[in-house]
Amino acid sequence: MRFHTSALAVLVALTTFTYAAPDQPSALEIAQASYSKCTLGCLAKLIPQSPCTLTDVECLCTNVPLNSNLTVCVLESCTTYEGLMTKNVSSKMCGAPVRNQTLKPLLVGVIGGGLALLVFILRMCAGLPVGGRPLGWDDYTICIAVALGTPPTVFSVLLSKNGLGKDMWTLPLPNIENVLFVRDGQLSHLETNSDMLQYYYLGEIFYFASLTATKISILAFFLRVFPQQQFRKIIYGVIGICVAYGLSFVLATTFQCNPVPYSWKQLDSTYQGSCNNIHLQGWMSAIFNIIIDLIILILPLKELYDLQTSLKKKLMVMVMFSLGIL
Repeated sequence: MRFHTSALAVLVALTTFTYAAPDQPSALEIAQASYSKCTLGCLAKLIPQSPCTLTDVECLCTNVPLNSNLTVCVLESCTTYEGLMTKNVSSKMCGAPVRNQTLKPLLVGVIGGGLALLVFILRMCAGLPVGGRPLGWDDYTICIAVALGTPPTVFSVLLSKNGLGKDMWTLPLPNIENVLFVRDGQLSHLETNSDMLQYYYLGEIFYFASLTATKISILAFFLRVFPQQQFRKIIYGVIGICVAYGLSFVLATTFQCNPVPYSWKQLDSTYQGSCNNIHLQGWMSAIFNIIIDLIILILPLKELYDLQTSLKKKLMVMVMFSLGIL
């Protein structure tokens, strides 16, 4: 969800006229009033080389070679935001449908966060000294995980309010920037003060921290349940791996761009910086996350299989442990 060279290529590719257009006599006037100078320059250079005319909107919307050349020209001549605005104008001219899915991130964040909070409350009630066992490190770490997972839930409301789920090219620049940061806890106009926090950027950091705390909580639960010393040493080793995973990706996410504010200022053509390969970082985090989850899932199976009980009960306990971890 960032604007690197590869993402810019996709965005500018979307600036092409890919929709069949209705009859719009004022299309030329709309283009002249709305397109940036760099886009108009590209059109002025490329249209004479095509079979289309400036007033033939249907041809402009459907001519593949023209649109391909326009993509290259806009990539070379325009900023990312100018490319987005080009897409917005061309979509209107060509009668493209307006998409709005802002409800999806809102529901995922609120419902998912609410269910997680409900399960957390039930777990903690079962662990209260009055009603059951005393609290342990697994309870404390899950409290930390829930605390770290709460901000992204709040952010989902703010992100949805500012247009997450809509086509980005339909949003004004302040709204796009507001999807990335918040100032003093409230949405603000476009500024560059140091106290502005990019809450999409922060959401990623909170996610990795919460994910790590959740894994450690499960492993701490194993420490409380299984007394075998050799197995406990293995658990401590896996906890160390989880800590290393969490620290590595929290730091990699925090410093993904240089300078750090470039993470949310890439649409600002006056702001210069560079970023890591975010796509590669995302794939690496997913791979390591899956591997660690599989290790945690497999860890207790041998200990459970060695229980002095029937095979049927062993399998039932294994299934319960596996479902609980999932």
